[in-house]
Amino acid sequence: MSGGRWAAAIVVVLALLAEVVVLVRGYMTDERQRFAVAHRLVKGRFSANEQAFLSGLVRAELSSGDERPVPHGLVERFRANGNLLDWKPFPAEKLELMIAAAPGASTDDATITRYLQCATQIARSNIAAAKVLGRQPTQSFSSPDQQIFAIMPASAIVNPGRLSSDAGRTAFMRELTSGIGELADAAPARSRDTLPKASWSPHPYLLPQGQSTLTLAAKVFEGDCAAAILVTEIDPGDLIWPLVGGKYGGVYAIVDADGAIVATAAQYGPGGPLRDLLTRWRRSAHPDPGTLLQQPYRGRMVLAQQLGDTGYTLVYTYSWHDVLAAIRAKALAAAFVLAAILAVVWLLLYLLNRRVFLPMYARSERVFESERLSRIVIETVPVGIGLVSIGTGELLHGGSSLEALAEQIDGGMARLLAELATRYARRLAVHRDAATELVFVEDVTLPTRDGGEIALQARFAVGRYLGDDVLIAAFVDMSASQRLARQLRESKRASDQANAAKSAFLATMSHEIRTPLNAILGNLELFAHSPLSPLQRDRLQSIRASSSGLLAIIQDVLDFSKIEAGEMQLEHIPFNVADMATRALMMFAPVAQAKGIVLYGTFGASIDASMRGDPVRLAQVVHNLLSNAIKFTNEGKVVLSVATDAQRDDVATGGMLVVEVVDTGIGIDATQREHLFNAFAQADSSITRRFGGTGLGLALCQRLTRQMGGTIGADGEKGQGSRFTVRLPLDRVTPADGRMTTDARPFAGVRMVFVAAADEWHAYAVPLLSAWGAEVSTAHHPDAVGDDSGRVLILCGDRSAWSADSENRLVEEWPVVIHCTVNGPLQPMRVGRILTVSCYAPAGLRAALAHALNGAPLAPLASAPDRAGTDDTDSMPRLGLHVLVAEDNEVNQRLIVEQLSMLDCTAAVAADGVDALQILSDTSFDIVLTDLNMPRLDGYVLAEIMRERWPDTPLVAVTADATADERRRCAELGIRAVVSKPLSLGSLARVLSRTVAGDGTQPAVGAAAGELLGDRTMPPEVVDAFHRGCAKSLDALRDALTRDDARAALAELHALKGALGVFQQRELAQQCSDLEQRIKSAGLDDSRDALRALIDRLGGLRAAQRLGR
Repeated sequence: MSGGRWAAAIVVVLALLAEVVVLVRGYMTDERQRFAVAHRLVKGRFSANEQAFLSGLVRAELSSGDERPVPHGLVERFRANGNLLDWKPFPAEKLELMIAAAPGASTDDATITRYLQCATQIARSNIAAAKVLGRQPTQSFSSPDQQIFAIMPASAIVNPGRLSSDAGRTAFMRELTSGIGELADAAPARSRDTLPKASWSPHPYLLPQGQSTLTLAAKVFEGDCAAAILVTEIDPGDLIWPLVGGKYGGVYAIVDADGAIVATAAQYGPGGPLRDLLTRWRRSAHPDPGTLLQQPYRGRMVLAQQLGDTGYTLVYTYSWHDVLAAIRAKALAAAFVLAAILAVVWLLLYLLNRRVFLPMYARSERVFESERLSRIVIETVPVGIGLVSIGTGELLHGGSSLEALAEQIDGGMARLLAELATRYARRLAVHRDAATELVFVEDVTLPTRDGGEIALQARFAVGRYLGDDVLIAAFVDMSASQRLARQLRESKRASDQANAAKSAFLATMSHEIRTPLNAILGNLELFAHSPLSPLQRDRLQSIRASSSGLLAIIQDVLDFSKIEAGEMQLEHIPFNVADMATRALMMFAPVAQAKGIVLYGTFGASIDASMRGDPVRLAQVVHNLLSNAIKFTNEGKVVLSVATDAQRDDVATGGMLVVEVVDTGIGIDATQREHLFNAFAQADSSITRRFGGTGLGLALCQRLTRQMGGTIGADGEKGQGSRFTVRLPLDRVTPADGRMTTDARPFAGVRMVFVAAADEWHAYAVPLLSAWGAEVSTAHHPDAVGDDSGRVLILCGDRSAWSADSENRLVEEWPVVIHCTVNGPLQPMRVGRILTVSCYAPAGLRAALAHALNGAPLAPLASAPDRAGTDDTDSMPRLGLHVLVAEDNEVNQRLIVEQLSMLDCTAAVAADGVDALQILSDTSFDIVLTDLNMPRLDGYVLAEIMRERWPDTPLVAVTADATADERRRCAELGIRAVVSKPLSLGSLARVLSRTVAGDGTQPAVGAAAGELLGDRTMPPEVVDAFHRGCAKSLDALRDALTRDDARAALAELHALKGALGVFQQRELAQQCSDLEQRIKSAGLDDSRDALRALIDRLGGLRAAQRLGR
């Protein structure tokens, strides 16, 4: 790019030089034109003087006959004065002339008279010329023989006294007539009719006064004879005066034939060197008459042209310095403009270079490098790459790999290119419009030279190369890959077979192990209800605990296998997170107490947030984490925290549930955290020996958490405890606006005092109390409670940190006292004015406050969760059902029959599906319980037959384990529920009651806390009112269906929808709402089937209510 800048600079310099040349030539042309004008002016002056002179001469000649006679006395005076006379021809004029005769001249009077008369004639012309010119011209005349001469004005004579002597007069006459003879000889003879002609002196004459003058001479004729020679003196400066000053600068000069300078227009005249230069030039140069001569001479330019036939030449000279001085301004302006243009051009070139040429050069470099790289790639990659002309089918460029492939093929490169052309033509016919935008892939099998076959994968696309359409083709030898793929498929088939064998083994082991274990646990459960001694009951409890532990290990292994096989199915039902955490804390509180550590729980600021998810699997994760934390903590504490992450409170994910389990146990270091969640892995080799366990718990937690869409992480330091954090996205059961459900504020403005020794109990209760609207004061010791008045005193946790006297004094001062203890009940219990509740049950704490402050009734006491794997059989409902049991295992038959009898149910037993069909043909049953794996006729076929012959009889599958496919198959066959063995009394009772009610997921009304009225069981009178209203609505709907009364049906549906909403029967309430809209839009006739289905479901709900009561 620098070459462009220098080229621009050279062009600008050349342009400047051209401009200077133009300016110089223009100056020279101007000077030539100016010289021509000056020449005309000077020549005009010469002509004007000559014409004035000739005019006077002609007037003198014409007036010669008209002059008056000369007085005779005048001749006498001439004679008397020694042939010399000073005379005024015209007394009235100033002109005075002098006429004289040469010494010794012999002149008669007639001659003197004739010359006096001639002098008068010339004087008259001189006076006239003086009046015209404004100056007195100096003229003289003499006789042709130069014996008589005259001069006018007489004042032009310097030292007139010298004329008195002959010598002086002779010298004066010689000065006056010098050259006149030559002029007289040069003047041609003429007649009176011939035009007068004057002659210029060939060089200037120096006057006595020291002045230089030119003379102009002509003969004065009288008739045809020359009477005198008239001479006039002309000042050379008068000839050149038009050039003096004004616009005519430089050096103008009039030179004679010898090069002498006659006159110059310079103010001070040319200097000596310049005068010599002009003289030498004039002597060397011979300009043609009438032609302008222009030529350089010794560093100067000279212009010259002769002034007519005068013998003089006008010369003008100027130096190059004068040229430069004249064009300097214009040259500098041009230089400035060109410099600016050059700067602009350089700037544009710089910008073009930076923004256009450099990027273009870089792109071209990249293109060149890309092409070179492409060629290198084509040559080096182990793939046959080539460019094939679409028009000719010729290989334009190909790599060595392509040539190597072609050598293997029978037919060589021609066969390969022909196959490529065929495949492209086939694709072009299908994708003609988009052929240039697609990359085609073809599998090609061609014969090889050795008789075998080679499998190629051809990938080709349309491109442009050197202006032609080409195919860019790549051929990959897939023979080895296909062999490897076959091997992989065979390996996968073998792996699948091994995996299937493992799954079959696990299924078999599950059934074979869990079946006898189920019998053991069931009989132990029944044995626990028989009279036993304290020692026997203690041993029985140990056996049951060991059996439950064994069952838990087996269940973990099976769950882990299900997750690996993708068979784990998750529920998506509403549940209360706080209730789940409460049950977990209540379950593990005795274990923590037995070990001497403290178990804490915190719930954030809300316990009413209902979520959708799988409560069983979430509880399984929490139980595993709590079990591990207690197991690995010898002293200190374990804290379970449950909260919702407000930062992730968005509608799309339903918010984040954050569960943390923090302990002060043995801790974990960074190295152990790397493999902490691996299956069958422990933190170190001594863990199993010191604490036991299989190493499956955390691995199972991680896999369950991932399957629920969450994450689990661990943190901690060796010897300083650990922290496990689970984050799960759970769908919210919220209003339409999508905001998190917040607890109500039933205790707004109520002043309370909360006393607990541990900060963890403060973290548990104070946020909840504040969220419920209470004004809470806290203290860590009873003695720290001030005299502030309040309505409620809450004592929480271990009270061994203070004395009984301090506590009693404080209790006696408060009207309402609530004790929150580790071993307290889930629902508050009142003894006098003191209420006792579990410190793990926030719902129980709220119920206690509602009872104490608002008079709300206390709910019936609920037992703690099963801490040894048992159900409270005293609270089991009396179902009164007739049940058919299809089970091939005799022990399980006896166990289920015994359990049914405890539920006040009658049972019939069938050993397989065939026996069950025979019994069903003879007797009707309320429900059928069947195993899935039975001889002769399994549970699936039994379900299919029952769906056709006894569709109204509900069927429940009871199996040791069920995969996801088995559960889907059961659902397709109409099996109402699938439960796993072993089945406790409580679980069996729930399954029977819900299935008979027609909805395997709906709870019985008023059955448990949180299912109808949140944390409280529905009051009996309200439940009875709902029963009566539901029965009335059923009758009214049946009647409206019979009478085809749409209005009555709509009224009952609207009323029933509200009642069902109160009792949290959301699905039935939504069904009522949908049916109501359907009747409004389509009428009752199109909604009969849906209305009958709703009536049947409501009938099932009533049956469930009766069972629950």
